[in-house]
Amino acid sequence: MGIIPLAVFFVALACLGRHCLVLFGRLKGPILHECEKYGGDEAYYLALLPLLLWGGVFIITLSTWLSALAGLSFPLMGLGVVMILGALAGYNSPTVMARWHRLVRLPRWYHELLDRTDRYERRRIAYMWLRLPWRARLAYNGDDRAFFVWVDLIVMGTVLDEEDPALTPGRG
Repeated sequence: MGIIPLAVFFVALACLGRHCLVLFGRLKGPILHECEKYGGDEAYYLALLPLLLWGGVFIITLSTWLSALAGLSFPLMGLGVVMILGALAGYNSPTVMARWHRLVRLPRWYHELLDRTDRYERRRIAYMWLRLPWRARLAYNGDDRAFFVWVDLIVMGTVLDEEDPALTPGRG
């Protein structure tokens, strides 16, 4: 087996691990990055699609690796292809997938954020996330309660900024 399939295997394993962290709520940056976009319809973060895609790539490389090393033929490659095709179908119809994804309700903090805030507030939260030091991001990634206290502070600042500009420091 060559070095390229082995590299693809480890890249797929790393991406699969990253998306598992996102799915279980231990990495908030990629989801908040989706909230930064302006204009058009709001794009919801569909965490299951990258999990299907990288899971399929992982299974395909694992099956080729196992068949080359052990001489065994597993039908895993077909499962990997089906997973990749399912992910591609989901990427082509995001509105249908958003309805199905709302049933799964993972990651929990994201769906709670969707219920508690509007689009403008989520965009503001996403841009304020970029201004946080990396240690604060690590702390908020690990503690959802502390993250929502920070979110409430951002939302209160947003409401204060919208309602009365004279109350905002530096204005009026």
